[in-house]
Amino acid sequence: MTIILENEPYKHYALFRLLAYSGLRKGELYALKWEDFDSENQLLTVSKSLGRIDGHAIEKGTKNTFSVRSIYLDDETCSILNKWKQETSKEKGQLSVQPPSLDKEFMFTYCNRDGEIEPLHADYINNILKRIIRNHHLKKISPHGFRHTHATLMIEMGIDPVNTAKRIGHASSQMTLDTYSHATKSGEKQSIKKFADYLNKAK
Repeated sequence: MTIILENEPYKHYALFRLLAYSGLRKGELYALKWEDFDSENQLLTVSKSLGRIDGHAIEKGTKNTFSVRSIYLDDETCSILNKWKQETSKEKGQLSVQPPSLDKEFMFTYCNRDGEIEPLHADYINNILKRIIRNHHLKKISPHGFRHTHATLMIEMGIDPVNTAKRIGHASSQMTLDTYSHATKSGEKQSIKKFADYLNKAK
């Protein structure tokens, strides 16, 4: 998938990389502004979601209070976002009207039919993903599927459910386990293998 996305506009590469490596909901991703990304400490603050009313983008609260969170990003994802920030800064520099501060701007935007820059519309990522899947004959996955995969892999790898729940914005670790743990059998096999290996080393 990474090789395929490298042939896409860099915005799409950054968009899907962040989606896959963060576990964000689509609305949370759309609402991100550059001020939410602390590059130095590799932290991403999630405090809002983006919706639309009569075609107009509106910022709203997250799904619940537990969805307000700060999550760490890996080195490569941070590097990709930093590069995307440089590119989008160059694009903004070509506009006739300069934004007051890039940090106050949305991380991902598009140009509408009237030539105006605005945050991504609801189906933007769905349309891009469908095209990529169709052109490369890939297995179907929805934008939410990236979140599902992120959480499932964390559980499968044996990462503490409490930390997994905090990362994806669930109210409790039990909610996370109830939602995602059924999705993998290999996680169960890895758990019992770790258990057996631990006891064998203790002999």
